Amino acid sequence: MIKLFATVLIILPGVVQSKETLSRQDKMDLCATASLVFGKMAEARQNGASAIDLMNAANKIEPEEGNPAREVLREVMQVAIIDVFEDPLLSTDEKKRKYVTEKQNEAYIECVKHI
Repeated sequence: MIKLFATVLIILPGVVQSKETLSRQDKMDLCATASLVFGKMAEARQNGASAIDLMNAANKIEPEEGNPAREVLREVMQVAIIDVFEDPLLSTDEKKRKYVTEKQNEAYIECVKHI
C-alpha cells in the first residue's frame, strides 16, 4: 500500500505541475512530511484509534484553490490510514514504537525513490 502513496504524490492534479518546479530540497521536505503523517497514523492505530474517526478527520481537510498541498495531505492521510489498519495491533510499547518508526521509514524511502 505504501507504493500507492508514492503514486498519490505524483498524479494528483496540481502536484504534477508543481513537482517539476520544486527544488530537490522541497521534494525531500515533502517526503519528510509524508513520513511524519504515516508515523502519526501508525501511532494512532497502535493506540487504539478508530479507522472511521481517522478517515473522517482526513476527509475534513478541504482543498484550497492554489494550494495542492492540502489535497496531497488528505490523500496521504487516507492511504496511510488504510495501510496501518491492514496491520494488527501490537502488544508491547516497544513493538509499537518500532512499528511506528518502520512505517515512517518505509514511507520516506518509498517517496524518495519516486522523486
